[in-house]
Amino acid sequence: MTEFQASEPRSWVRIWAVLVAGTLLGSSIVPVLTWKLSHSSGWAGAFEHGRETIWSIGIPTVIAQTVVLGVIVLILFVKKRKTA
Repeated sequence: MTEFQASEPRSWVRIWAVLVAGTLLGSSIVPVLTWKLSHSSGWAGAFEHGRETIWSIGIPTVIAQTVVLGVIVLILFVKKRKTA
């Protein structure tokens, strides 16, 4: 495993990938399991709840994370071009 370097865009992309994976897993699997545990109904309701959650929370969060990453990487590339 490599060390995080704030001046390297690749390090920020790795952090973004982990955040996106965690966001998508957390906004899909966790709501399905909590719905199933709290309701005695079948899995259909749990999967519907998970689908609603990923579209209402997960996808907008991933979009926001992508925008923030894009800004960080753009700043780093501009900074490197000025120093090169």
